[in-house]
Amino acid sequence: MKILYVVIAAKDTPLVIRNENEVAHVCPRQLKEGVEKLGHQADFFAIPGTVSRWNYLWAALKFFWMSLRGDLDSYDLIHAHYGFHGVVARCQFRKPVVLSLMGSDVYRKWERQIARVLVKLVDAVIVPGRQMRALVDNYPAEVIPYGTDLDLFKPMDQAAMREKHNLPKDKKLVLFPYNPTRVYHKRPDVIEAAVKQIPEAEMTVVYGVHSSVIAEYMNACDVLAMASSYEGSPGTIREALACNLPIVSVDVADVLDHITDVEGCYVCDREPNDMAAKLRLAFADNRRLPHGRDKVLGLGLVECAQRTIEVYKRVLAKRGKQVS
Repeated sequence: MKILYVVIAAKDTPLVIRNENEVAHVCPRQLKEGVEKLGHQADFFAIPGTVSRWNYLWAALKFFWMSLRGDLDSYDLIHAHYGFHGVVARCQFRKPVVLSLMGSDVYRKWERQIARVLVKLVDAVIVPGRQMRALVDNYPAEVIPYGTDLDLFKPMDQAAMREKHNLPKDKKLVLFPYNPTRVYHKRPDVIEAAVKQIPEAEMTVVYGVHSSVIAEYMNACDVLAMASSYEGSPGTIREALACNLPIVSVDVADVLDHITDVEGCYVCDREPNDMAAKLRLAFADNRRLPHGRDKVLGLGLVECAQRTIEVYKRVLAKRGKQVS
């Protein structure tokens, strides 16, 4: 099977079909890795929408032209990740389209209206968390989170990781692995205010680096904190569990599905006092999670890619095409 992924570009890049992983956002990149491990082929059509919204218009026109020219003929189907990319992918009707909704494309009201129309125009819809289905009128979407690289995100020696990244040895480190300027979405202000209430704690911010570095920071820190206003299905939570890193989080997206009943993880309100109280509980435990990694062993790259491949096969079967 050969799939074309229509995705957001990780950098400013020409509107052409490419195979290089670095052109794409991390989530579809991980899916592509899992799909290729299963023996299938995949390429990217990456759209630098964050550089300019006009790039979506140029991408739609380019995609329509590529379809007419036959540039898409070698692909079995198109898989678009995120609502605007689904619009681009649907600018052709010769190939079936699978749409993955990511989070903001249903949580932002004006984008949700696009998604509600778009789900009726594609061949299948995937959401990373079950709570997102309600936001698109309970459309019968498949719930498949993006896989976690369990070879990359794994327990490591905490002292060694702190020394490698010059992190303080005498502080309780609270990890925030996001861009802190995304205040409305990620709510770093809540976490920062909570950490200030705990003299021995320090907030550690890291973002825009390779996933291997994030994994090392997860092993260096004492707890991961999340206070986001909305999420699709935050891979950070599964990555932290894979590293046996304790988690303090608000009830957002599918976080509770992953951390409920995990000893050493705590749910808090989206306000500093309660988050500080739960951070103190996590610090008092003074250890890594005893069974965190066990919660995500079935959510590796290959396992989640296999579930996605099954969606592809059903879509192609409806069109009378059988693939192995």
